[in-house]
Amino acid sequence: MNRRFTLAVHGGAGALKDLSEERRQRFLLGIHQALKAGYEILYAGGSSIDAVQAAVIVLEDDETFNAGKGAVCASDGRHYLDASIMAGSVPSSADEDKTLRSGAVAGVQYIKNPIALARLVKDLSLHTLLTGQHADNFGREHQLEEVANSYFSTELRREQLALAKDRGIVSQDHDIKENRSDSKKGTVGAVACDSKGGLAAATSTGGRTNKHPGRIGDSAIIGAGTYAEDGVCAVSATGWGELFLEQSVTSQIACLIRDAGLSFQDAVKEVVLSRLPQNSGGVVAVNSNYEVLMPYNTGGMIRGSVDNNGTMQIGIHAELTTSVVTM
Repeated sequence: MNRRFTLAVHGGAGALKDLSEERRQRFLLGIHQALKAGYEILYAGGSSIDAVQAAVIVLEDDETFNAGKGAVCASDGRHYLDASIMAGSVPSSADEDKTLRSGAVAGVQYIKNPIALARLVKDLSLHTLLTGQHADNFGREHQLEEVANSYFSTELRREQLALAKDRGIVSQDHDIKENRSDSKKGTVGAVACDSKGGLAAATSTGGRTNKHPGRIGDSAIIGAGTYAEDGVCAVSATGWGELFLEQSVTSQIACLIRDAGLSFQDAVKEVVLSRLPQNSGGVVAVNSNYEVLMPYNTGGMIRGSVDNNGTMQIGIHAELTTSVVTM
């Protein structure tokens, strides 16, 4: 095939030590399925934004990850979901009412796939970010699938909440369950460069266990957890949301490339490995040259990538397993 494209996804970063073989395989299978969903769209000549949305929906529907089904519980026992999506195209004129480049939602409680809702905000509203019941209502108006809030819950997440309350802490995803050393920062995301060189990024999360209702992390914020700009880069982040918000991590990477003249590799590594505190998280990133980077400053990051040849690389720690997509 002559068309080039690439896709990368993540499913959380952290210590990720002493994972049971069953849990490790569930993480890897989820990443594989997400990559395949995005690959099929790009292989057919589809756009990067459709590919990242499809990949994230797979992860939102997989209760292994902290997004959609399987999201962590807030302090009131409910689930409040955040997501954002961005296409890297530059607006055609400065006087447009909306660039139609990005959309985000925060505090979603009833729409099954928050990333699909973020896409609707991008495509069909005059805004970039909708929150709470108004975001849910926007999804209802456009016939997105609605579920009871309890749909997102799992026994594991309820146990995590009970432990967090008992200890009086706000926890990152799997910090306090199963293996005590399995300190994992949640959130799922995807980035892609399609056959036309178009970039896109998408991110979705359930946030932090025992978080205060109304807390919003970086995943819903364009420039913090998600950013895409054609000719520069597309980035999706996973980690300690407050830190990523304070440093505007994804847009900071783009600025170092666009404005400071750093290479793609140097900019991504500078932010993740030098500017962010250790054990705070990681990113997946691509550029218009179809290069992929997936650095992290934690013990591991659940991640994977696939290119137009169908070569797929997936891993949790330093080692990546290579396979070929079968259609």
